[in-house]
Amino acid sequence: GLMCMSWFWYLANDFEFFLISPIIIFFYCRNKIVGYALVALLMLVNYIVNMVLTAQNDLGIIFTLSGGGDFFDLVYMKPWSRFAAYGVGAIFGFMYYEYKQDKKKMADENLEEIRPSLSTKIMMAPKYSTLITYFYFFSGLFLTSFFVFIQISFYKEKLNSNPWSKTSNMLYNAFGRSFFVLGLILIIIPTFQGRLPWIKHLLGNNTMIVLGRITFGVYLMHIPWIIMLLADSRQGMWVSNLNAWWLVLGIAPISFLFAIPFSMYAEVPFMNLEKHFLMPKPPPKKIVLKEQQVESFERINKTVDSEEPKSLLLPKKS
Repeated sequence: GLMCMSWFWYLANDFEFFLISPIIIFFYCRNKIVGYALVALLMLVNYIVNMVLTAQNDLGIIFTLSGGGDFFDLVYMKPWSRFAAYGVGAIFGFMYYEYKQDKKKMADENLEEIRPSLSTKIMMAPKYSTLITYFYFFSGLFLTSFFVFIQISFYKEKLNSNPWSKTSNMLYNAFGRSFFVLGLILIIIPTFQGRLPWIKHLLGNNTMIVLGRITFGVYLMHIPWIIMLLADSRQGMWVSNLNAWWLVLGIAPISFLFAIPFSMYAEVPFMNLEKHFLMPKPPPKKIVLKEQQVESFERINKTVDSEEPKSLLLPKKS
């Protein structure tokens, strides 16, 4: 049947992934190898299912006038098409956790006395080599660029045709999203070691932080504005690069503008409620510190009033 606010399908995918995440984390905490293997198995299922569906239904990599609906229903919006990218992020999360744990041990002990994990070696490799730093960066840049711009060859053909071979469509639908995420990870890993600071400044500046916090509102707002534009048009829109740019330059600022009040009056209050009721409250450290200061002052006063003060900082009475 017809869906209301159909673009919310992505939230359903995220929710399903969040449901299975505790299971993955449980096995990872029990045995790291089992945790990695479970994620890899689910990713493998993702790859196989995508390739089989693409081959059986002769699907392309984007929406087309011929078979576009099948591509959307069978592959594009289904969780088995999206888990591989989530799995890459989960593996990176495991690696980052192991890196942080080893980093704490290195701060407390001698580096020669501990054996860093493979994850730590991968994360710290750019720190000791400029060559590895740029290898990570350009490998990531290649992966992200390749899986975005390779689609141009598909768009150049008529929208009612499938110009790629079946094998090409299978490989792209299977690996495209997860390899794009892998490329992004390779780009940001060197920044953890102080390398490529311009990337950290670009992605971590105050403007990007503010925009990043309201992206959920933009996700909710952008489709209604596109629908309003298309529904109010009295003629069809010609698909071209220029029209696409004008749509982006028009829809994006409006979506961000309306996402600000949505974030302030809807999203942030619920986040605060979540922190208040679900997040553990930190211990009252300030109160403890004040009590310790009072006790230390009382001890100093007693020492000063005594005939033979024990403090080495105070001179003895003559």
